[in-house]
Amino acid sequence: MAHKQRDIPTPKITASRAREKVNQRMQVTSTRLVIIPTDSGRENFSYEITGQINGETFLVYINATTGKTDQVLKLIETPNGTLTM
Repeated sequence: MAHKQRDIPTPKITASRAREKVNQRMQVTSTRLVIIPTDSGRENFSYEITGQINGETFLVYINATTGKTDQVLKLIETPNGTLTM
């Protein structure tokens, strides 16, 4: 379902500009461009910024077109795998 032809636009903000939008206490470990699904069934073209704050890992999604925060997820490691909250 997720594998389909897409017209992927050129990002309107840079990766460094997207990193400026996250909490300054966050130690960023990676940044990449992604396409994320939304609750409404659409997709957003975003930067996925992975990092840690106080030993906890977060994924922050910054829209590559608008520069607004699309989503923030906390990763929780369990014996059965990784959960997002």
